[in-house]
Amino acid sequence: MAALGGGQSVSHAAEKGFTGTATFTHTVSDESGAGTGSVTVSPGLTQTAAAPADDTHAASANAMTDRGATSDLRADTPPTQQPHLKFDLSGLAGAVTNAVPRLHADVNHSVGCTTQEVFDTDWTQSTNTFNYAPAASGTIKASSGRLTANTYMEPKVTSIVPGNRQVSFAIVLINSTALRIASRETTTPPPLIVSSSGS
Repeated sequence: MAALGGGQSVSHAAEKGFTGTATFTHTVSDESGAGTGSVTVSPGLTQTAAAPADDTHAASANAMTDRGATSDLRADTPPTQQPHLKFDLSGLAGAVTNAVPRLHADVNHSVGCTTQEVFDTDWTQSTNTFNYAPAASGTIKASSGRLTANTYMEPKVTSIVPGNRQVSFAIVLINSTALRIASRETTTPPPLIVSSSGS
């Protein structure tokens, strides 16, 4: 416990190797009375915003055409369209504690989409056509819920982002209503926000 006077402050230095959050309870009092609150901090974490190395959508119509230069990533069925995103986290230090892509929805969607891991990271947006697109794992890692046009969704993909390598995932529809997400070719590109214990 520490008692502080006016103009004083308190700082917290985490032990080496600490990850996670720390919560502090404080009480403020003056002649009018006292109030208690809490503050939660994440000491020792570094946040990285990684731009996509590649992003595109594979489409069953014109199955040999790449769509890496388009302004949106389209999900639909039928005909099938499936977005893929890839991020290069080579050199990222420490353990990943949280990872979310920040995806800009271009349209409303009543139920949203899911995020699934793509194990193949050798594809590029200039070669990823429908006939050669890597398969999604089929295991849902996160669901977005209802989407509103011109807002962001941040599905949590921490379990498929071990850090210090390339990572790839697909956006998969829940129903047959088309969805569009802004690509890296726009002013609202989709970064991957990674919190890690490194510096």
